[in-house]
Amino acid sequence: MENKNKYLLYRAVRVIRGVMSSIYYSFFSISRTKTIIFNSACNEEFTWNAKSLFLNGMQRFHELGYKTYFVIDNDKERLKLKKLYGDYFITSKSKTDNKIILKSAVWVLSTLETPSSGVFLNRNRFVYHLGHGTPIKNIGLMERNVSTPKRIFYFLNKSNISVFLSTSSFFLEYMSKAFGVKKERIVIAPQPRIDDFISKRERGLIKKVTGYKYILYAPTWRHYSDTKLFPFPDFDLDSFSERLKANKIIILLRLHPRFENDSKPYLCDNIISFDSKKCPDVSDSLWEVDGLITDYSSIYCDYLILNKPVAFIPYDRDLYEKEIGFSTDYDAITTDMKLKTVDDFFNFISRFDSFDFEKYQSTLSGKINFCPDGVSATEYNVRFIDGEYKKRWLM
Repeated sequence: MENKNKYLLYRAVRVIRGVMSSIYYSFFSISRTKTIIFNSACNEEFTWNAKSLFLNGMQRFHELGYKTYFVIDNDKERLKLKKLYGDYFITSKSKTDNKIILKSAVWVLSTLETPSSGVFLNRNRFVYHLGHGTPIKNIGLMERNVSTPKRIFYFLNKSNISVFLSTSSFFLEYMSKAFGVKKERIVIAPQPRIDDFISKRERGLIKKVTGYKYILYAPTWRHYSDTKLFPFPDFDLDSFSERLKANKIIILLRLHPRFENDSKPYLCDNIISFDSKKCPDVSDSLWEVDGLITDYSSIYCDYLILNKPVAFIPYDRDLYEKEIGFSTDYDAITTDMKLKTVDDFFNFISRFDSFDFEKYQSTLSGKINFCPDGVSATEYNVRFIDGEYKKRWLM
């Protein structure tokens, strides 16, 4: 108990210091360096859109005269990343590095957590929230039964983030409501991670057997119950596995990182784990799989861009709608490939070669994904950030 109290006191002191520092650098020390700070998931992870833009856009940013850093507070992970990519990784735990963070002109975030804590952080700074997925299920202030602390957090974030990315105009109004900001603070732009899976670059994450098709099965988590895998009334693991072998199918099973142990009873020769240890960022593997099956995960929105087969197993749709809800009508933003039985599953597989649902998927992808013509997602966002920098400091 004493150690816990010490930790809570330590965290409280850090937050207070962060607020004081943020106010000082927002209102008094307002000079800014031409530096871009990236971060993701509470400064603990090197993931999602911030990671993609950092890696793919680094050279372009340097050509434009920017310094770039990614904040990683985990010492071991930061050291590993420095060895891989160079001396571009800093920590908010260091006074020296935190000064670099607070004096920088631009911040780029994957999540709502900022590189350095505080308020008024978008004052004399451009803070760009990229997000980490398309809002298929309810997010932010649109979630069911939003708590008072969460409402306060989102209210304070209005003073921290300059603009929020929306993956298409279709979600613009929803994103405005979800973050509690005016539509003018929502920008329609491509997710930087698009470039990671349309590059067709083999990363060796999947050890493939020649002649086999690989299906990524990635259901999302539920706060109200465990996720049911292969929730077909006629499912039997042994017979199902035999049919997979006969059809030369390998299923890559990927659950939410917090619930990966739930998959063990289903693993066999043709159903293998594809957890976060084997593939930390699932975007890196999308191009390499032949098809995707999910339920309510926004991963399918990215996958549609590749024009490959997508199917859904929304076995508890009514309950999910009641407990969590969707940003819009579920049927309007998903394909008609809803799998209810084992035969439905193998019928979906049998259509891979003809792929007779490509046209509908392409239309759906255009509805929920903004992909600019003639320029990469990386270059689009580099130009946008550079433009915002020039508005504030060169005009």
